Formats: sequence, C-alpha cells, structure tokens
Amino acid sequence: MGLIKLLRSRKLAVAFIVFITVFLVLSTVIPQKSAMSDAELFRLRINRPGLSGFISFTGLDHMYTTWWFLGIVFLFSLNIALNLYERVKMTVRQVRNGNPPSPERIKGLPFQSAISLPQGGDENIRKNGNRILSEAGYRVEEYPDGFIASKGRPGIWNASLFHVSLLVVLLGVLVSGLTKFGGNLELSEGQVFGGKTEELINRWYGILKIEPDMNFSVVLKKFNVEYWDAEYPKLFRSVVDVIEGGKIVLSKNIEMNEPLRYKGYSFYQLKYYGYSASLSIKDKNTGNEVRGYVNFPYRERYSGVVSQNFMIPHTDFRAVLRFDIAYPGIIVISVLSGNTPVWEGVVPQGGSIDLGSVQIVFQGIVKWTGLFASRDRGVPVVYAGFALLILSVFGIVFVVPKTFYAFYDEKRILVGAKTSRDKEVFREEFEEIVGRIRRAVDE
Repeated sequence: MGLIKLLRSRKLAVAFIVFITVFLVLSTVIPQKSAMSDAELFRLRINRPGLSGFISFTGLDHMYTTWWFLGIVFLFSLNIALNLYERVKMTVRQVRNGNPPSPERIKGLPFQSAISLPQGGDENIRKNGNRILSEAGYRVEEYPDGFIASKGRPGIWNASLFHVSLLVVLLGVLVSGLTKFGGNLELSEGQVFGGKTEELINRWYGILKIEPDMNFSVVLKKFNVEYWDAEYPKLFRSVVDVIEGGKIVLSKNIEMNEPLRYKGYSFYQLKYYGYSASLSIKDKNTGNEVRGYVNFPYRERYSGVVSQNFMIPHTDFRAVLRFDIAYPGIIVISVLSGNTPVWEGVVPQGGSIDLGSVQIVFQGIVKWTGLFASRDRGVPVVYAGFALLILSVFGIVFVVPKTFYAFYDEKRILVGAKTSRDKEVFREEFEEIVGRIRRAVDE
C-alpha cells in the first residue's frame, strides 16, 4: 500500500512533468541522430569527441527511443492510471449517491437559503419550484420531501476524461518509442525504391527494433523545382508512383509538409536535390545488363564541377565521374585499376566505353532527391489522446455540473446548491432562482 500511495502521489506527478519537460527541451537543443546527416555526425565526433561520447552513451541523441526516457513515461503513465482509478471510483459513488434531500445534506452545501412558507404550506409552491428549475434547464427528480435538480451532469466525468486523455497520449509515446522505424533514401528520376531496409542509407529503430514490412515500391518519376530567383528555391516537389502487385495504385506529389502516406508508412521530402549519372552496365560474358545511378554530392547551390567515385560491378575497376552543370549532355569518366589509369575521356549522352568484359553506357544526367521514410504506430494513439484532451477541455469549459437541492416541511423550504467551478458566477444564478421561488411563495 505504501508503494501504491507513493506512485499515486501528486508530487511525484509534478516531478515527472518537470523531468519530461527538461528532456523535451534537451531534445530540441541536442541534435537527434534521425535529423543529422552522416557528415554532421562525423563533424560532431571529430570536433567534440568528449561531448559526442557522452551524448552517445546517455542516448541524448535518440532520446525518445531510450529505455530511461520510456521508463519515466511508463512510471508517469502508472501514476496517472492510479489517480484515474481513484477518480472513477469517486465519480461512480457520486453518480450512485441518489439519497433524497434532507436538512443535514443541504447544510453542508456551499450555497444555502431558507424560504418561509405560509401557514400549512401550499402544494402549488412545490410545483412552482419544479417549474422554475425546469425553465432554467435543470432536470428535476422529485422526492416526497423535496427535489434534486441537476444540469451539466456529464461534466462530472470531465476530470476522469482529462486523465484518460493524458494516459492515452503517454501510451502513444510508449508505443512510438518501442516500435518506431525511420530511414533515409536517395532516389534518382526513374529509380525504384523496393521497400527493403538495405536500400536505405541510414536506419533508426525503436527499442524493439521491428523491421518494416513494406510490400510495395515507390518510383521517383520526376523532381521539379520552382525558384524565387536564380538561386533560391521556392518549391521543390517529388512526383512519385506507388506500385503494388505490379500496378500503380497511387500517384502523389511529395512536398515539404505534404508527405506521401500509404499503409501506415510516411515518405517526407528531406533534401532539395542533386544530380545523378544514369548508367547501364552490360556483362559481355552473360549478356546481363543492369541500370544504375551514381549520385553526385548534394549541394544547396550548384556551380562548377562535382565528382563521385564508385566501383564498377563485375570488375575490379574503380571509376571517377566528373560533371559540370554548364555541360549537362556530357560526362568525364576515369577508370582505374588500383591507382593505374585504364581509360579516361569525355562521354556524351548515349555514348559508351568498352572495358573488355563489360560495357558502360552513359544514359544521361537526371536529378536525385532525398526522402525520409518512417513508420510510427504511436502517432495515431497520440492523436487520439489529443482529441480526447480537447474534448475534456471543452467539457471543463462548457459542461459544468450544477445541482440544486430543495427540502420542504410545513414552515419552510430549504434550498442548497453546488457546482464544480465558477462559483462566483454560479452565485448569481443561485440567488436569481431562489428569488424567483421566494416571489412565487409570496404571490
């Protein structure tokens, strides 16, 4: 019982809120791995090895998927669940407390008034009291010695609903931290992402490390850019098709803040764009031909020459590609065996080079772009929690439970009332209704 009391403590709940708030602030100050490129991670490790080591050891660079953060969230969820249980028990007792009004009960209410009756009383006074409360929007329950009138009765569940909404939000955070998945990919125009994790450049997992089960493909049809002027882009858009079962099932434009969503997966526009050399490589011995893309390094602004190295499949050769945006129809290719040049020259679009066992054809220059693929099963749960939170706040503001109690005897009417909030405002309503009952008695 002592442990339950400790876990249910409101002071402990405040401590959890402070801890979580501090860590949320830290997560905005400390770059998270899922939002950093390999180059940025490398620079952090080289320039600040001590800080980088501490951040990596503590998990501050992937805070939402660390066991200690999820442990705090779990304990906070347990705290809310225990308080919710007590809150529901109290509300159920309140709902079942249908005892008839009595002088003792009315004396314990925050609002009270006594109205003297004429000698012997009058049955019409009872009817007038019921009518006055009914006209004010109250639901009246009659008893032999009086009545109970209530309005906004569903509002007694507002506090419980608020606790439920917080609990659902925290459960969503737990589900997210346990099961989430994300990864970066680079696609060239015409290239297909087959949904396999090995096609991703980087991958991030929740604690359970659940692999994605994508049974569809995404192909980048085209990448479009609109500029404010010669240098600054106004809009960049990836035009993609989703292919499932060999058929196009969805076409979508992916823009900033407008992701592709399909079967629980989301694809976000991550980078602006780069240039990519489209090559086809034919194995002369087998006749097999494959098409691939060599992405040149990403830059925010392109000018001059960019280069990229890659290993030529089915050979021991290494190739260096050079491309100048001012000459989009040609490319310079250097082929090396170790450090020894084997072939070097300018290749126009559609041109080829012969390396004995393989032939390389330069298909042309296309654009490539970076996307972020993710699946987060906790997001719908968090959204549901926020929807309940909004509903509970709406109820707290607009659905305020109010109750009037009236007890009759031969000499007087005892009237009492209570409300959960806005007591000063309610005082005016109480005095107005009591005044109307008093006038009905005097008539």
